[in-house]
Amino acid sequence: MKLYELSAELDAILDQADADTGELPPDAAEALDTLSLQFAAKAEDCAKAILNRNAEAEALRVEIMRLEKRRDALCDQTQWLKDYLLAELDHAGIDHIDGELLKVRAQRNSAASVTITDEGAVPDAFKRAVTEVKIDRKAIADAIKAGQEVPGATAEYGKHLRIR
Repeated sequence: MKLYELSAELDAILDQADADTGELPPDAAEALDTLSLQFAAKAEDCAKAILNRNAEAEALRVEIMRLEKRRDALCDQTQWLKDYLLAELDHAGIDHIDGELLKVRAQRNSAASVTITDEGAVPDAFKRAVTEVKIDRKAIADAIKAGQEVPGATAEYGKHLRIR
Protein backbone atom coordinates (compact mmCIF):
# COMPACT_ATOMS: atom_id res chain seq x y z
CA MET A 1 0.00 0.00 0.00
CA LYS A 2 1.28 3.47 -0.86
CA LEU A 3 1.99 6.09 1.78
CA TYR A 4 -0.84 8.37 0.63
CA GLU A 5 -3.25 5.40 0.70
CA LEU A 6 -2.21 4.62 4.27
CA SER A 7 -2.75 8.26 5.16
CA ALA A 8 -6.26 8.19 3.69
CA GLU A 9 -7.10 4.99 5.62
CA LEU A 10 -5.77 6.52 8.83
CA ASP A 11 -8.05 9.51 8.27
CA ALA A 12 -11.02 7.20 7.61
CA ILE A 13 -10.39 5.30 10.84
CA LEU A 14 -10.01 8.49 12.84
CA ASP A 15 -13.32 9.71 11.40
CA GLN A 16 -14.99 6.75 13.17
CA ALA A 17 -14.24 8.31 16.56
CA ASP A 18 -17.23 9.09 18.78
CA ALA A 19 -18.10 12.79 18.36
CA ASP A 20 -18.64 13.31 22.10
CA THR A 21 -15.89 11.21 23.70
CA GLY A 22 -13.39 10.94 20.87
CA GLU A 23 -13.07 7.22 21.53
CA LEU A 24 -12.61 4.77 18.70
CA PRO A 25 -14.51 1.49 18.40
CA PRO A 26 -12.33 -1.49 19.48
CA ASP A 27 -11.87 -2.82 15.94
CA ALA A 28 -11.00 0.68 14.67
CA ALA A 29 -8.39 1.14 17.41
CA GLU A 30 -6.73 -2.15 16.43
CA ALA A 31 -6.79 -1.19 12.74
CA LEU A 32 -5.35 2.21 13.66
CA ASP A 33 -2.41 0.58 15.45
CA THR A 34 -1.72 -1.68 12.45
CA LEU A 35 -1.93 1.17 9.95
CA SER A 36 0.19 3.43 12.13
CA LEU A 37 2.94 0.80 12.13
CA GLN A 38 2.66 0.38 8.36
CA PHE A 39 2.70 4.15 7.88
CA ALA A 40 5.79 4.52 10.08
CA ALA A 41 7.58 1.76 8.17
CA LYS A 42 6.73 3.37 4.82
CA ALA A 43 7.80 6.79 6.07
CA GLU A 44 11.10 5.32 7.25
CA ASP A 45 11.60 3.65 3.87
CA CYS A 46 11.04 7.03 2.20
CA ALA A 47 13.57 8.63 4.56
CA LYS A 48 16.10 5.89 3.71
CA ALA A 49 15.57 6.53 0.00
CA ILE A 50 16.11 10.25 0.58
CA LEU A 51 19.38 9.61 2.43
CA ASN A 52 20.58 7.22 -0.28
CA ARG A 53 19.84 9.74 -3.01
CA ASN A 54 21.54 12.51 -1.03
CA ALA A 55 24.63 10.32 -0.64
CA GLU A 56 24.66 9.51 -4.35
CA ALA A 57 24.23 13.20 -5.23
CA GLU A 58 27.14 14.09 -2.92
CA ALA A 59 29.33 11.41 -4.52
CA LEU A 60 28.46 12.84 -7.94
CA ARG A 61 29.27 16.37 -6.73
CA VAL A 62 32.69 15.21 -5.53
CA GLU A 63 33.32 13.38 -8.82
CA ILE A 64 32.28 16.46 -10.80
CA MET A 65 34.73 18.57 -8.79
CA ARG A 66 37.49 16.03 -9.50
CA LEU A 67 36.69 16.01 -13.21
CA GLU A 68 36.51 19.82 -13.31
CA LYS A 69 39.98 20.03 -11.74
CA ARG A 70 41.27 17.54 -14.31
CA ARG A 71 39.64 19.54 -17.14
CA ASP A 72 41.13 22.78 -15.81
CA ALA A 73 44.58 21.17 -15.60
CA LEU A 74 44.31 19.96 -19.20
CA CYS A 75 43.18 23.43 -20.35
CA ASP A 76 46.10 25.02 -18.47
CA GLN A 77 48.55 22.53 -20.03
CA THR A 78 47.12 23.20 -23.47
CA GLN A 79 47.43 26.96 -23.03
CA TRP A 80 51.00 26.59 -21.76
CA LEU A 81 51.91 24.49 -24.81
CA LYS A 82 50.31 27.03 -27.18
CA ASP A 83 52.16 29.91 -25.50
CA TYR A 84 55.41 27.92 -25.55
CA LEU A 85 55.08 27.02 -29.23
CA LEU A 86 54.19 30.60 -30.23
CA ALA A 87 57.14 32.00 -28.24
CA GLU A 88 59.53 29.50 -29.82
CA LEU A 89 58.21 30.23 -33.33
CA ASP A 90 58.67 33.98 -32.69
CA HIS A 91 62.13 33.40 -31.25
CA ALA A 92 63.15 31.36 -34.28
CA GLY A 93 61.58 33.87 -36.69
CA ILE A 94 59.29 31.22 -38.17
CA ASP A 95 55.66 32.10 -38.95
CA HIS A 96 54.48 28.73 -40.25
CA ILE A 97 55.39 25.06 -40.36
CA ASP A 98 53.83 22.54 -42.74
CA GLY A 99 54.00 19.13 -41.10
CA GLU A 100 52.89 15.76 -42.42
CA LEU A 101 49.51 15.89 -40.64
CA LEU A 102 49.19 19.46 -39.39
CA LYS A 103 49.99 23.00 -40.37
CA VAL A 104 51.07 25.39 -37.64
CA ARG A 105 50.78 29.13 -38.21
CA ALA A 106 51.71 32.06 -36.00
CA GLN A 107 49.38 34.79 -37.15
CA ARG A 108 48.10 38.13 -35.95
CA ASN A 109 44.78 38.21 -34.04
CA SER A 110 41.80 39.58 -35.96
CA ALA A 111 40.85 41.91 -33.09
CA ALA A 112 43.18 44.11 -31.08
CA SER A 113 43.44 43.69 -27.32
CA VAL A 114 42.85 46.94 -25.47
CA THR A 115 44.72 47.65 -22.25
CA ILE A 116 43.57 50.56 -20.09
CA THR A 117 46.56 52.25 -18.53
CA ASP A 118 44.69 55.22 -16.96
CA GLU A 119 40.88 55.10 -16.61
CA GLY A 120 40.71 58.81 -15.76
CA ALA A 121 42.34 59.79 -19.05
CA VAL A 122 39.84 57.85 -21.18
CA PRO A 123 37.26 60.28 -22.69
CA ASP A 124 33.63 60.01 -21.51
CA ALA A 125 32.56 59.03 -25.03
CA PHE A 126 34.18 55.64 -24.38
CA LYS A 127 32.52 55.05 -21.02
CA ARG A 128 29.09 53.75 -20.10
CA ALA A 129 27.33 53.78 -16.78
CA VAL A 130 26.31 50.47 -15.21
CA THR A 131 23.79 50.54 -12.39
CA GLU A 132 22.94 47.47 -10.36
CA VAL A 133 20.29 47.36 -7.68
CA LYS A 134 20.16 44.40 -5.30
CA ILE A 135 17.47 43.78 -2.72
CA ASP A 136 18.74 43.06 0.79
CA ARG A 137 16.54 40.09 1.75
CA LYS A 138 18.19 39.72 5.16
CA ALA A 139 17.39 43.34 6.07
CA ILE A 140 13.80 42.87 4.91
CA ALA A 141 13.44 39.68 6.99
CA ASP A 142 14.87 41.48 10.04
CA ALA A 143 12.50 44.44 9.54
CA ILE A 144 9.43 42.23 9.19
CA LYS A 145 10.50 40.19 12.22
CA ALA A 146 10.75 43.46 14.17
CA GLY A 147 7.15 44.26 13.24
CA GLN A 148 7.81 46.71 10.43
CA GLU A 149 5.72 46.40 7.28
CA VAL A 150 7.77 46.32 4.06
CA PRO A 151 5.72 47.10 0.93
CA GLY A 152 6.25 44.54 -1.82
CA ALA A 153 7.69 41.90 0.50
CA THR A 154 6.43 39.21 2.84
CA ALA A 155 8.20 36.79 5.12
CA GLU A 156 7.04 33.22 5.49
CA TYR A 157 8.33 30.28 7.45
CA GLY A 158 8.34 27.16 5.34
CA LYS A 159 8.78 23.55 6.40
CA HIS A 160 11.59 21.20 5.61
CA LEU A 161 12.26 17.57 6.24
CA ARG A 162 15.02 16.67 8.69
CA ILE A 163 16.28 13.10 8.73
CA ARG A 164 18.72 12.00 11.42
